[in-house]
Amino acid sequence: MRNLAYLKIYIKPKKSLSKMCGIAGIHNSGANLDELKNIAYKTIDLLHHRGPDDNGFEIFHQDNSKQTLFVHTRLSILDLSSAGNQPMSDTSGNYWISFNGEIYNFLEIKKELLELGIKFKSNTDTEVILESYKIWGLKAFENFVGMWSLAIWDKKKDELLLSRDRLGVKPLYYTNHNESIFFGSEPKAIINFLPGKRKLNPNALTDYFSFRQVLGEETFFSDVFSLEPGNHLIIKNGKIRKIKYWDLPIVDLKNDFSEQELKEELGELLSSSVKYRMISDVPLGSFLSGGLDSSILVYNMSKFTDRPIKTYTIGFDGEGYNEFSYATEVSKFLGTDHKQEILSAEDYLNLLSKMIEYKDSPLAVPNEIALHKLSKSLKEDITVVLSGEGADELFGGYGRIFRSAYDFQRLDSGNLNEELLDNLNIKYKSLTFKKDLDHFLDQYSYISTFDQKKLFREEVLNKISNGLNNRNFIFPLWNRLDNLSYLDKMIWFFQ
Repeated sequence: MRNLAYLKIYIKPKKSLSKMCGIAGIHNSGANLDELKNIAYKTIDLLHHRGPDDNGFEIFHQDNSKQTLFVHTRLSILDLSSAGNQPMSDTSGNYWISFNGEIYNFLEIKKELLELGIKFKSNTDTEVILESYKIWGLKAFENFVGMWSLAIWDKKKDELLLSRDRLGVKPLYYTNHNESIFFGSEPKAIINFLPGKRKLNPNALTDYFSFRQVLGEETFFSDVFSLEPGNHLIIKNGKIRKIKYWDLPIVDLKNDFSEQELKEELGELLSSSVKYRMISDVPLGSFLSGGLDSSILVYNMSKFTDRPIKTYTIGFDGEGYNEFSYATEVSKFLGTDHKQEILSAEDYLNLLSKMIEYKDSPLAVPNEIALHKLSKSLKEDITVVLSGEGADELFGGYGRIFRSAYDFQRLDSGNLNEELLDNLNIKYKSLTFKKDLDHFLDQYSYISTFDQKKLFREEVLNKISNGLNNRNFIFPLWNRLDNLSYLDKMIWFFQ
């Protein structure tokens, strides 16, 4: 069954942080030392909410007499001592790293490095990344199981490496301005130091109204890009090279394994992934709604500790708008130490602008505010929280979307009784779909292209270069999935 081993890379519950580390920097800067120090202090203030435990910065001299700046704000998870502070260097001072995330299998990799004679000064995964890079270069990333966004300064090569994890759990943004590379965990760490007025990216508008997020490498800010998941960015001698080191496999598992085999392997993967994520030097817990995803997660957590798991639920003060009864039932069954939080309408409105400020973008889903408030509350007890976020995408949990694949098959077959045909025509407003992609975009788009054309002024429509619904980005991806069923295409696309 190890043929399914590749799944361990991404079939994982997420480890969320009530706060998280922040990284930022500038490469190939012509600013003097005092100017760079001022930028560093301002960046630390901007990213303090991501890392309240420590902060620091380093300035490196490049071969071309320009400078590279690394800035870091730290949330301490492993090795709480000062040995884990960042930016971090190796013992030679030739390699430096600023890292946000966690490498869950760092202990196994560290053991291998120790056998090679590598000596360590900390108990962090950060140092394991740096020493792995020194030994294996970019191939080191093939061994990492985890989430990350990071920058490595290689003094010997006079080279900057930016890297983002396979599924893009950790964010990383960058821009190239006058041959200087600005990068950061959030756009605000970049745009606040660029001259001129900020410009809205028109392509982001149709993405947001269609999908509630911006797709691909673009952001809401013109000329500020998101490093796409599974990519490295290497900057050397003024040249930028992007390397895609991983892509989501396109595999039809139904032809290779029985349902029972898949269930057993999935159970092993879930159990293993939860065990990995419970490695921490700080207290941890879990969100618990009482639904399938979080309940399975907490059940697996309970297998690896003798102490009651700390669990947390948030609900609204209106009757029928919380899941307290379900969460309480699961909590009693698993013996968790459970707390509940109420989010009032007033709280929601007060937090709305703050969340937009944190995200540098409009909200994607309304529950972001609820999770933010719950995270602030649970920070009194724990530092790390696991969640079942992402399970709907992996397992087809969005009924409105995934059930519609069967609608398309029925419409496409033409073999329908009159009553069913009438119902489908009402649902789809008598629209006809030539291809499954047309049907998918109709179902998934929150604001249709028809309504977007009425909403946007003509001058805005003329600036949207990727097409409404961003077909220019989606179409090549969808074409790669020709051998999959429509439902499997949907599930792959949602990853």
